[in-house]
Amino acid sequence: MSAPATTADASVDPILVSVIGKHLENITHEMGIAMTRSTSSPFFQVKDMCTAILDERARLLCQKEYLPLMAYTFPTMLEALLKFFGDDVGPGDVFITNDVFYGGNQAQDLAFFRPLFWEGALRYWTATKGHQVDLGGPILGGYNPRAREVWQETVRIPPLKVYEGGKLRRDVWNLLMENTRLPRLVGRDFQAMIGGCTVGERRLQALLQRYGHPSVHAHIDALLDSSEAMMRLEIERLPDGAYQAEASTQDDGQDKEAVYTARLAVTIAGSSITFDFSGSDPQAPGWINGVYATAFSAAVCSLFMCVDPLIPRNDGAMRPIRVLLPEGSFLNARYPAASVRGNFTCNDVIGDSIMKALAQVMPERVTAGWARSLTGSIAGIDPRTGEKYYDVMFISNRGGSGGTQGTDGWSYIGILTLGGGITVQDLEIHERTKPHFFHELEFAPDAGGAGRWRGGLGAHSRFTVFARDTEIVMRGDNSNAPFGLFGGRPGRRGECRLEQANGEIVEVQANELYTLRRAAQIEFFAAGGGGFGNPLERDLDLVADDLRNGFITPEAAVRDYGAVLNADGSLNHAASAARRGQLRAEVKSGC
Repeated sequence: MSAPATTADASVDPILVSVIGKHLENITHEMGIAMTRSTSSPFFQVKDMCTAILDERARLLCQKEYLPLMAYTFPTMLEALLKFFGDDVGPGDVFITNDVFYGGNQAQDLAFFRPLFWEGALRYWTATKGHQVDLGGPILGGYNPRAREVWQETVRIPPLKVYEGGKLRRDVWNLLMENTRLPRLVGRDFQAMIGGCTVGERRLQALLQRYGHPSVHAHIDALLDSSEAMMRLEIERLPDGAYQAEASTQDDGQDKEAVYTARLAVTIAGSSITFDFSGSDPQAPGWINGVYATAFSAAVCSLFMCVDPLIPRNDGAMRPIRVLLPEGSFLNARYPAASVRGNFTCNDVIGDSIMKALAQVMPERVTAGWARSLTGSIAGIDPRTGEKYYDVMFISNRGGSGGTQGTDGWSYIGILTLGGGITVQDLEIHERTKPHFFHELEFAPDAGGAGRWRGGLGAHSRFTVFARDTEIVMRGDNSNAPFGLFGGRPGRRGECRLEQANGEIVEVQANELYTLRRAAQIEFFAAGGGGFGNPLERDLDLVADDLRNGFITPEAAVRDYGAVLNADGSLNHAASAARRGQLRAEVKSGC
């Protein structure tokens, strides 16, 4: 339930504030359902998308953050659209954009915006955003590890009007479809996204019809004020001060040894919080750069993970948050930098640095490190149809989250700001729609960092690719292990290897493109989350459960948790307790 509205307007009913707030949530959820039920895209089916409602001032009123990092870029995209089109916006118009230098976060993440006019005036916008299978560029899917500039990634779509007055602009539509290798699939996805916006518009119209625009407007203002008050209350509970942390990533696609470090100073002052990334390293020549919207959204997402989950995620909740991102840094690169891997870069280094900094003031809320991003994109010819296909390894790349006070990390969840809301396609459906065959898919033992609360496990998978003319693009970071906190151990790094049809074994590196021979096998170990707290303080019953379930190996139980095992491999509780006491005494004495 929302906190009492802070507005002084006596006509605002606190109950109706909550009712309208929940109505907006339901609308964005229904928009998402419309997209997933009408698409052909595997991306939307696994929720690599989000939906939102904004007002005429580009304030974010509500969003459905299936993929959190996308959701908080809607305002910057709409602000750029409004600046470009000015008053040239009318009923029945629909706009499209993906350009990272017009407020977007990643070129593959394309958005549609539909204005809602009421009583002759622009009042609201409905918006949908989702990952596209292909938008042109040198490599199918858009992930080009050799990119040096934005034009070597995908087609740039600045704010563009696709429908005008309810009529499709066929010249514009044709331009878009001619710049994708998979026009039937992408065209259906576009229609699904436009349909999601239309569903949102209809539901908003029903809401306005029921309560009237003045009442809806006043109660939405009260909802935003209430969200702001709740967020400020959360921040006020923290001690004022400045707290530093940093996190790095390696390999910019040009230089395997190049290291880029985000340096963060978190300043808490009363009810406001500032994330200052001044001093972070300059932008890279390659594709790992973030842009402003990506970095801002990653920071907001990371903070929201650490506060009251009942706070509505809207413009009001973001008002107390300030994010400083020096232009020209690898977190906020200048035009025309390549930035297609920036989503993953910002997820890794911004998420990690914020968790490390906030661990100093709210240790009971933060998590240890989540799985670092490491994933692949596979493109080729499906021999069953003779047509091109594309797959992002959603099934294989699911890593573990970091442990946190009181609970182990989630297993097979994804990465911090990108994976939490994404689901996984059913294996049988995947094999029916892609020329792949899975031999193994299971939790990887010992992937989660040891701790009082263990890190979540990543997946171990192995599958054969039967496609022709196949390439796999690996992206992410397999150089840095997910960090442990308060004595917890790091999680396992991600790994991938290829076995070509001739038996050749290739140890796959991040940020590289590989050609696959037909019937090549891919084996993938997704990273695990970091551990939280001293492993010697883990409940022995939990250690025994982990052993029995195969989450840890006997070697790890002995090495990391001070376990003593019986001849049958089971845990000897009494001997283990004694062994732990001995180990603690050795540490205390400095041995």
